[in-house]
Amino acid sequence: YYTLKNMDYKSTRQTAVQRTFYHLRDEGVLDYKKLVVLGIGEGAYLAPSLATMFEADSAVMINGGPFSEMIEIERAAQDGVDDTEAEFFDRVLRISKQKDLLRAVENVRQGRADAFALGPHMNKYWLTYNAAITAHDYQHMPGHAVWIFFDKYPLHKAQNEQYIRSLSGMRKEGSSEQIILPGTGNISESEVQQRLAEKLLEILDN
Repeated sequence: YYTLKNMDYKSTRQTAVQRTFYHLRDEGVLDYKKLVVLGIGEGAYLAPSLATMFEADSAVMINGGPFSEMIEIERAAQDGVDDTEAEFFDRVLRISKQKDLLRAVENVRQGRADAFALGPHMNKYWLTYNAAITAHDYQHMPGHAVWIFFDKYPLHKAQNEQYIRSLSGMRKEGSSEQIILPGTGNISESEVQQRLAEKLLEILDN
């Protein structure tokens, strides 16, 4: 028997991606000289571990961070919710008020049976509410790491940039860079898509 607090969908997602990758490679669908693992949002928290598994040359993490999405949501709720953050949480979680967000986070932290979902999405959507932080996977990741943040993305904190720099200095191998782009980080916005596409092409060309 597992309580909700012990449920971990991060490893399940990793395994699913891993099996798909090896299947496509063995079937000859994937043919590459260099491998780049790219993760956006939820995928960014998986990218470091997947890059290690696949022995990738590089990993690109977009709208991710060194902790977990649940921790970032909790921090945002505690720091206060401005208009941009309110729009984000209303769109993603159907929660727009700080007090409601704090209550929802606390309910999930307590493992309440009626708090299996944070907003309209089940635990699976956020990988897991109690996932191990990404920092450990990142420290052991080989190759080049690129972190792309949007300056108005609600789950991005300036402290994360400093922490990633510290983690990068402790990595045994590999290099890293951080790129800050203007915008909300909402991938559905055409302006954000254009900026991101231009930057990714620049990265891949190098």
